[in-house]
Formats: sequence, structure tokens, C-alpha cells
Amino acid sequence: MKKKKSKLALSIFITVFLTTSIIAEVINKINWKNYPSIVEIRNIYNLIESNIKNKKLNTRTKEMEDEETNLKIEKTIIYDKESLVRKYIISMGSDDSILTFNYYYDSFSNLRFVLISGGAVNGTTMEHKIYIDGNREKIWEIQKFTKGPGYPFKENFKIGDLVHKPWEDFKK
Repeated sequence: MKKKKSKLALSIFITVFLTTSIIAEVINKINWKNYPSIVEIRNIYNLIESNIKNKKLNTRTKEMEDEETNLKIEKTIIYDKESLVRKYIISMGSDDSILTFNYYYDSFSNLRFVLISGGAVNGTTMEHKIYIDGNREKIWEIQKFTKGPGYPFKENFKIGDLVHKPWEDFKK
């Protein structure tokens, strides 16, 4: 009887330890591509891109000029039949560089992923990714230069820097 209790206690301890270890796993440079929240976000991205390709979403585009900087800005909002935004694109440029922000939203209108692409006149191109979990917390951010000598693009974005209310931003 004592042996059975100690085996049961040991198995409970191991189960709790393993479960806690798995839950407490921190996202890092090694595991980020297969991290469960990243996989979930990638699925959202793939669904949205598939719906765009298959023309299941509506699109509106407008061009404007920023009043402070006089830079040209193009905004494209992509939404479903319930008017829920699934993707929002903002492109802007100056004499020496251009940035395009692609914002992806889940079916609850929560921002989940941002893909930023940039280019500069010196031939530099850059890709920047920001992953946001279901609790609206930034869980991973990575930037890489894909070509060229480099350029001083912004490296980190605060969660408040991003567009969480795309319809409001589009109407500005």
C-alpha cells in the first residue's frame, strides 16, 4: 500500500513538473517558429491571405498626404462581409526610404501580426515581424535585413505604436 502511494505521488509530481515546465517555456530564438502562439498567428495570416487570393474579402484604398511631413501615404483596408477588418496596409515613403506596414487581425478584430517591409535608396531591404498573442501582448519581434548595407530603420515597436483600430485610422 505504501509503495502504491509513493508511486502515485511520484507520478503526480512528474506530471505537474512537466506540465508546469511546458507552460512556463519562454519564447526564444530557437523555439519561436514552432511556439504554439506563433503557429496560431501564422494560421491566421495564412487564412487571411487565402481569403484575399480567393476574393472573399472587400477592399478599399485611399491616398493622402501627411499634413506634418507632406509625405504621401496609401492606406488599404481589407474587411469581411460583417465589416470586420482582417488586414490593414499603410505604405509611406520619403526621398530615401519606404515602409509598408501590413497589419493582420483575428476574427475578433484583435491585432495579431504585423509584417513591415522597408527599402532604402542604398539598396537595403528589410523585413520586420511583430507577433501579438490573444491577450494583446507582444510576444515576439524580429527584424532582418534581406539585402544591402543596412539602414537605420526603427528596430522595436511598442504595442501602442501599432494600429489597433484600423477603421478609425483609415478614416483619418
